[in-house]
Amino acid sequence: MSQQHQHLARLSPLPLRRGLAALMLGAAALGAQAQTAPLSGDNYVGLSVGQSRGQAPCGDLYSCDRRDTSYQLTLGHRFTPNLGAELSYADLGDMNRGGGQTSMRAMDVSLVGSLPVDRFTLFAKVGATYGRTRTDTPLLSDVPSGNAKGWGASGGLGVSYALTDRTDLVAEWTRRQMKFEGSGRDAVDNSSVGVRWKF
Repeated sequence: MSQQHQHLARLSPLPLRRGLAALMLGAAALGAQAQTAPLSGDNYVGLSVGQSRGQAPCGDLYSCDRRDTSYQLTLGHRFTPNLGAELSYADLGDMNRGGGQTSMRAMDVSLVGSLPVDRFTLFAKVGATYGRTRTDTPLLSDVPSGNAKGWGASGGLGVSYALTDRTDLVAEWTRRQMKFEGSGRDAVDNSSVGVRWKF
């Protein structure tokens, strides 16, 4: 196991591990179903990469870097052309703050409203996120070390473009309210681009 995977395994609490496992199993089950039934395009799975920006306090003693690369896996279903639901897992990377690092992971449950315009679709989402942050800082730091986890609000805006009947390009911005040790809840913004496969 690579150092990065060991780091992720150590950070992910049991609810996130179970949620990620459920997300992967759900995608596999829907994929298997799509092979035995006519494709409807009502289900989709998406992968995206982007940049996160945490807004937790950085302290005054050390330099601060709030941005990092992010990755997201999404499983969705459309009830109608204008309404759907999504389950997402996001690795939001690390903030360099307080002379150390704060790692951020989140699982989202969202309702999605869509407005198709020719090959484009505008969408907005609102829901809840279960987040986990882990802060490791040196002894002489004004940012406390520790773990924080819990539920918070989430929402976002985006646009997709139908590259083919089954493949969309997606760009979106998401804001999540997540808990941080010593500061309560703070926003974590994420801008990303990705691909979505419908089946």
